[in-house]
Amino acid sequence: MTEPSLQEKVATPPEQAAPPDADAWQDLRGLLLRPEQEKLADFAQRFDDPERHAQEVSEILPEAIILRTAQDKRLAKALQPTFEEALRISIKRDPRPFVEAVTPVMGAAIRKAIAEALGAMMQSLNRTLDNSISLQSLRWRMEAARTGKPFAEVVMLHTLEYRVEQVFLIHRETGLLLQHAVADDDKDGIQDADMVSGMLTAIQDFVRDSFNAQTTETLEAMKVGELTVWIEQGTQATIAGVIRGAAPQELRAMFQDALDSIHLDFHDPLNEFQGDAEPFAACQPYLESCLQARYHTPAKQGGSISPPLAAAIAVLLLAVGLFGFFYIRSYLRWGNYLSSLQKEPGLVVVKAEHGFFRDSIEGLRDPLAADPNALLQAAKLNPAKVTTRWDEYQALHPKLLEQRARRLLEPPDTVQLSVTNGVLYAKGAASPEWVAEARKLVRGLAGVNQFAYAGDLQADIKSVENSNIRFASGRADLTPEAAAEVKRIAQLWPDIAAQAAGSQIELTGRADSLGAVGINETLSRQRAAAVREALVAAGLPAAQITTQGVGAGATTGPAREDAGSRNVSFRVLIKTRQP
Repeated sequence: MTEPSLQEKVATPPEQAAPPDADAWQDLRGLLLRPEQEKLADFAQRFDDPERHAQEVSEILPEAIILRTAQDKRLAKALQPTFEEALRISIKRDPRPFVEAVTPVMGAAIRKAIAEALGAMMQSLNRTLDNSISLQSLRWRMEAARTGKPFAEVVMLHTLEYRVEQVFLIHRETGLLLQHAVADDDKDGIQDADMVSGMLTAIQDFVRDSFNAQTTETLEAMKVGELTVWIEQGTQATIAGVIRGAAPQELRAMFQDALDSIHLDFHDPLNEFQGDAEPFAACQPYLESCLQARYHTPAKQGGSISPPLAAAIAVLLLAVGLFGFFYIRSYLRWGNYLSSLQKEPGLVVVKAEHGFFRDSIEGLRDPLAADPNALLQAAKLNPAKVTTRWDEYQALHPKLLEQRARRLLEPPDTVQLSVTNGVLYAKGAASPEWVAEARKLVRGLAGVNQFAYAGDLQADIKSVENSNIRFASGRADLTPEAAAEVKRIAQLWPDIAAQAAGSQIELTGRADSLGAVGINETLSRQRAAAVREALVAAGLPAAQITTQGVGAGATTGPAREDAGSRNVSFRVLIKTRQP
């Protein structure tokens, strides 16, 4: 058997080659690669375990935040939305922790603001009181009248030490206006802020070029009439304040502090400024902090009010007080008098004028109404100082209508009159003649549309039912006596109908026993109909009258003439009684 060649040995697969010692190979591999394998396993565990990874990041996170914050503000801007959203959610869920946290700060700030406001108010009040009643104030008022300026402006000009009226924030390199603040009480005098800013920049350049000043040297102040302009320069911005009066040097330190704060908080916008002033709107609080003012109270010379002036003012105040007292008392009495007039029926006030020395009143008066002069005395007013004019008219007040009806009708003492909704009610015993006459007279009484007599109902019904209208033999026409009786019944019926609603009269006609039965029945009906027609003609409603004829009635003996049976009788039917 021949031995394989070298080429054949190389081509033989590893699987077919004789394997070396496996244990020795593993030991060698462990010795060479174990440290790297342990590190790789540790790295894999660190990245696969979130808790361990978070713990390691938390150890370096504070230092990383400090380092990044020291470089720029990008981290703060990136975290700002997250913090704002977290704060909003926390406050929405439970606002109490937030309130407890900010209460100490807000409470102190609020107390400070209130104290400053009260202090300013008291200072203004004291200054006003000191300058309101004095010889100095009189001179200032004369000056205000002479110059046409408001008195408050004159006082301010005389008591002002200094006041910063306007503050400009100007970009130093371009000279463009970044922001502008003005005092609240000086807004009427605001000029074009951009124009003023350009002029200030141009003046500074002119001064620097004219006097060969160095670039670092700047114009610090200039005076224009009563105003002084102070200028504070910064590396990137300039503050210019317009001041009225003599300001102390401490004000420059205030300007410089505001300018330093603006450079600190708006460093990036100042570096990147390309003409857009919108990012500098937040600078307004810094500029408003520079709007300072200080006033002084003029020294009092020999007292604010001289004795003669004080006596004159005291007399004037006393006179004004007495005048006011008597005027108010007179006004109240006049008001009480007008109120009493309005309560009285039959009095209508058309015009009333009240003055301190003379009063006048005009109106309408019913002759039955109360006397207005008597009411004047009751109100403790002097009638001699009151000019009055009362025109007569007839009032429709129920009380006055009742008095007018009593005068017109002259009722007996047993009758009581009352007026309700235009109806004159008479209640009590009265003769039929008086009732009939009252019905006639009431028609001419203004304000009364109807007369209702409420007498003795049962007596009236009995009087009607006892009536007996007699006829001649064989006739159905009314005799004069019968017509008078029908008229009397017609006068009683309205009172019965007024007291018993729905009542009716039933008429029954009769004949004597002479003659044929058919003729008697016809004659009896004719007699009832004749009475009915007479009642309707006297004013009774036809619907309230019913008739019937019964002839001679049943007869058992021989036919005979009976004058008492030739009649018409009455019967009152009551359906409903009024309460």
